[in-house]
Amino acid sequence: SSNFTSLMHNVIDQMLLGLKANQAAALAIKAIQNGERPVLTVSNTMESFLKDAGLSTGDAVDLSFKDVLMRYVRRSREITIKDRNGKKLETRPLTDDELGAKGLAAYEAVVDFVNETDLGDVPISPIDRVRELIEKAGYKVDEITGRSTRVDSTGKVPILRARAAHDKKASGKRRIIGDFNNGRLDVVILNQSGAASISLHSSPETGVNTKPRHMIIWQAEKNIDTHMQMLGRVNRTGQVTLPRYTQMIADVPAEKRPAAVLLKKMAS
Repeated sequence: SSNFTSLMHNVIDQMLLGLKANQAAALAIKAIQNGERPVLTVSNTMESFLKDAGLSTGDAVDLSFKDVLMRYVRRSREITIKDRNGKKLETRPLTDDELGAKGLAAYEAVVDFVNETDLGDVPISPIDRVRELIEKAGYKVDEITGRSTRVDSTGKVPILRARAAHDKKASGKRRIIGDFNNGRLDVVILNQSGAASISLHSSPETGVNTKPRHMIIWQAEKNIDTHMQMLGRVNRTGQVTLPRYTQMIADVPAEKRPAAVLLKKMAS
């Protein structure tokens, strides 16, 4: 039950991140045009979905979000069998007989619902969608995340590519920070890999580009401590202009309620 709940939370997070991808890119582009330096933040890169699909670098990414959702529907009937000492023996799907008539009917109803649902243009890799849209607008973007792969959509077929290993190291992060603060990059996408000990604020001490920073919270951290650390990346001692913040919240209960909880925590 707890495993299934965790799976569903992951699916919802992925869907909400994807649903806001086009708007996140549009907000970043507008911020640049308004003379600001946008920083987009996410709590999860959603790379695990591509790994769960069994894809390797160089493979074509012939998947839709509906494929992702169906994969998790199938996993919802998996069980893990352990011995009396808690040692895992096997993980397998429940048979139709084990599900029983009512359970099987409920499972098939969910499968039919997913197959009939129009999920529109929800991207399989939201971060790469945003990067693609920003670059198409003529701007430069990079990321400070722990991702090992990215989806390259520049060709006729999207391909899973490996990210340069040095980009994930401290030296790579320093290069990206320097490029942003000195104007060689227009946008940085950030997750908790960069939630602490980096400075992206407007200050001549960090770089020559002192335009106002605009943090666009594309997907907020649920942990209030990590969230506050993230906000502080563009709001630091020595800044010459104050940053601006925009928090994106989809108009659905699955996101509005956690956002309200987060705002209450911030107020206290």
